[in-house]
Amino acid sequence: DEEILSGHLAEATTSNAAESLRTHGFVILEPAAGAATTATTTTLVPSAVLEECIEAGFAHLDEMLSIAREAHSIDTETEIFRFAEICSRSRGGKRYDMTRPDGLCGGGAHGKRAVDAWENMARHCRTFVEPILVAAYGGKYDVKSVGCVTSEPGAPEQHFHNDGRPFGIFNAFCAFRPVTLEAGPTSFKNGSHLWDHDAAYVPSRTTKMQEKALVTTPELLKPGSLLVYDYRVVHAGSANTSDARRALGYAMFVRDDAPSDTWNFPSDESIFAKQIPESSK
Repeated sequence: DEEILSGHLAEATTSNAAESLRTHGFVILEPAAGAATTATTTTLVPSAVLEECIEAGFAHLDEMLSIAREAHSIDTETEIFRFAEICSRSRGGKRYDMTRPDGLCGGGAHGKRAVDAWENMARHCRTFVEPILVAAYGGKYDVKSVGCVTSEPGAPEQHFHNDGRPFGIFNAFCAFRPVTLEAGPTSFKNGSHLWDHDAAYVPSRTTKMQEKALVTTPELLKPGSLLVYDYRVVHAGSANTSDARRALGYAMFVRDDAPSDTWNFPSDESIFAKQIPESSK
């Protein structure tokens, strides 16, 4: 409680979290067992911030999906698509990644409110995450992007993948609501950030070892808790078998000597470049 209220991690907490990040490629930050049950001490990110992220982010997502269907003729549940504000990376995945576009405050009727909510969330994340990154790897870190990843009810499980290969990029996921096994938590292959992902040839023995690597799946991620992971770690979202949309906010921390992620969101193609035809409204 003292760490959460003060916004300052104890040296032992920072050291243990940094060791987990270096060793496993991920670490979860949440209130200690037996912590007080008042609203001010049970969440690393305040509950009011979480609720604003849900309301603003969902309104923003629903508007963009409507524009994608009506103005761009995209079947948003089955097709892959990429815009400056939103992308869906797998066919039939029912998963959407929203972000703050470079140089934009957020388009549409709800964009600015959503971006403001994510940036507020990121400020709270930074308080706890940055000291751990510095303890783990040194250097200086900036939050390069903020956003929200969602999976719709019925979203299938993902294939194991990493978000990128460069060292020095870390994502901090923030649970807006409880992420249970039914809602589709993210599974991680422990230590996979240390694999040689750029190897031109991987011996079959190494491949088999990687396939059998220990997999960790958090059974519950509490609201306001943070899941910090190395961009290189191999992970996969589980199927969302619940009847509710699962949403995780994120803040991407990039070390000052690391490249930025420029693949997923084409900065020159806004989803708002076309609007819904009047006849479809």
